[in-house]
Amino acid sequence: MNKYLMILVLAFTSLAFSRDMRIEKKVLNSFYVASEQPILLKTVSGMDVEVVAWDKDSLKFDLYLDVDCSDKDYEKYYIEKFEIRERGSDDILRIEIHETSREADSFWEGLFKFQFHYSFEKEISGTIYVPRKSDFKADFKYGKVNLNNLEGSLAVEGRSNELTLKKCSNIRAIENQYGNIKMYDCAGNPFLESRSANLNVENFDGPLDIQSDYSNIKLSKISSNIKIGSRSGSVDIIDARGNIKIKAPYSNIEINTCEKDVDIVGRSANIRVNNIHGLSIDAQYSNLYIDECKAEGKIISLLTRSGIIEISNSQGTINIDDQYSNMEFEKITGNVDILSRSGIIRASKMKGNWKSKTQYSTIEIYDIEADIVDITNRSNQVEINFITNPDDVSIKNDYGGVELMFPSDYGAVYKLYSTYASILSDFPVDIKEQSSSMNAFGQIGKGNGSLYIETRSGDIVLKQKP
Repeated sequence: MNKYLMILVLAFTSLAFSRDMRIEKKVLNSFYVASEQPILLKTVSGMDVEVVAWDKDSLKFDLYLDVDCSDKDYEKYYIEKFEIRERGSDDILRIEIHETSREADSFWEGLFKFQFHYSFEKEISGTIYVPRKSDFKADFKYGKVNLNNLEGSLAVEGRSNELTLKKCSNIRAIENQYGNIKMYDCAGNPFLESRSANLNVENFDGPLDIQSDYSNIKLSKISSNIKIGSRSGSVDIIDARGNIKIKAPYSNIEINTCEKDVDIVGRSANIRVNNIHGLSIDAQYSNLYIDECKAEGKIISLLTRSGIIEISNSQGTINIDDQYSNMEFEKITGNVDILSRSGIIRASKMKGNWKSKTQYSTIEIYDIEADIVDITNRSNQVEINFITNPDDVSIKNDYGGVELMFPSDYGAVYKLYSTYASILSDFPVDIKEQSSSMNAFGQIGKGNGSLYIETRSGDIVLKQKP
């Protein structure tokens, strides 16, 4: 028993001392690249490399290999067998970085590795030089990779990398599951795919197609169309010059400046858009904040269910299909059409026709210039302050009051019905009381407008501006 114990102690002591000894190797290799010959590179995991363009007709590797293994025999074996080699000889230059692996040779070796925490660490770093105009496709895993100034078609596949691309002008595809992607001053027509990652693209010339769930996506200065599919993350876009189409449920979205249309499908999110030129949002249970939507001649379409809707400083026809959201409008030029159920709706400084069909909503509209106002509600107050004379006003509010304020020169043919409440007016109207109801029919002023109001248990109040 003591003999075996001594063997174990000596083995452990030898291992402890040997772990401080590392083996290093410089790896240099190059391969001729014919004109217009694509390059396909297969690498090993954990590389920290720069991939740079140069003006020579060869693919060059200038790598540094540093290995530290508790099994020193295997450490030497790994260094000896590490190589860069060409595979096949067809129209594509196929290059493989090859490393070896070895299992335990015996029970005792496996026991030592288990007992003494067998370790293997490697560092592969350096530079890979690629002909500037060659098409280049590579796979990387669990590494840190910078690609610079490549002009040929570029595709990267991999997983869990830190990828950075700078001044690459023909990007076609990037796949980096669970890895971050950064692109600066690049161009192309790529499909970017990742998951649970950070994606940052700045100053890109061309369209972008991105699929990356559970990710934070930041884009700025994109020259063409953007398409994003995501889930449970965030999307932040600044200065887009093409159309934007986003499908990203449970993701917060912010867009600042888009020269064309924005189409968003989301759910349970905060969505903010500013300085855009067209908008469609389908986002149940979301808060929508819209400022400076310059969609004159277009429809701003919003479909949601419950949350907050705020729209300001915007032009265009606003169509809202909603259930339980509170809404605020300010400085809107264009018609408004709302279908909702319950909430508080406030609007000010409006210029355009208003149509709303609600049930249990409070509606307050201040300083509106409209030809037509058509409101159907069931309960709660409706208040409107007109700064110009409307042509046609029609309001039905079963169990809530209606209070309207008109300019002093307002004129209309009116029909007012209030079943269980009162009619009060600064304008001369002919009110008739019958049992518990009040009705009024007639003409105000020149009668060049039309006014129809109907309530059941809410007062009708007409006010005249001083």
